Amino acid sequence: MATKRPDGGTDSGGPAPSSASPPPPNAWAIFVAYLLLGTALSFAFGREPGTVSPDIIREIYPTVLVDAYSLRVTSGSTSSSVVRLVMATKRPDGGTDSGGPAPSSAPPPPPNTWAIFVTYLLLGTALSFAFGREPGTVSPDIVREICPTVLVVCLFITSYSLSDVMAVGIAKARHGFMTKPYGSLQSHPPEEVYFAMRAQSNQVEQMPGFIVASLSFSLFVNGKVGAVLALLWAVLRRLYASCFRASVGKTLNQIGLSRFTIPAYFIVNSMLMGTAVQCVRSLSK
Repeated sequence: MATKRPDGGTDSGGPAPSSASPPPPNAWAIFVAYLLLGTALSFAFGREPGTVSPDIIREIYPTVLVDAYSLRVTSGSTSSSVVRLVMATKRPDGGTDSGGPAPSSAPPPPPNTWAIFVTYLLLGTALSFAFGREPGTVSPDIVREICPTVLVVCLFITSYSLSDVMAVGIAKARHGFMTKPYGSLQSHPPEEVYFAMRAQSNQVEQMPGFIVASLSFSLFVNGKVGAVLALLWAVLRRLYASCFRASVGKTLNQIGLSRFTIPAYFIVNSMLMGTAVQCVRSLSK
């Protein structure tokens, strides 16, 4: 075996390995590549624009089966990872690895869950009666009705891949995760890496509700209003992730993430309750 020289190289003449982090990939170049691939798929395999399969259930059934299996296999992995990170970064004095001191006052009482649920229900009822179509009916042009919402969902998930997922890799590379043993880094990750991972995992946690709420509301209640609400939610979540990643050295109170998360919760749960109310109205006819 080749022996290692003091300068970090080897007797075989190889230079010392570079410790510099690789440059981050160009997000716009990746987005253009995604767009070109999606365009190729649409033109090569897409049906006539503005139409759906005459047997829509049989058409989507294989995809639903695959998605259901994937969710069953991967459920709980994100939450358990977050719990491990939170437990690892908590200091014995109650503070955190970010340098913040232990809280000096008792935490505020938790909000009343029933009061929040009633608020969501009232907002959903208002959306159903104010913007919902005739209960028990769908738009005569269902594709055009839900296309704006599907577009928002697709763009948000792509932005998640380009921004949130890549940000984790870039932060890890910047702090030497590629060249250091993973054990110590997993126990006490640098704050920048932890914040990037937490922002990314929280986006995953919020996405299922967003997708179900946006598509079901647009299908059963109103496509245009559903698209607008979905877009507002997506903007709030993009601001949330950017703010979280840029908050190294700050406490959670200083970051102020609730100004993004609370409106996003109200938007998605109002759409869910609006869909539920519309379904009840349809069934009661």
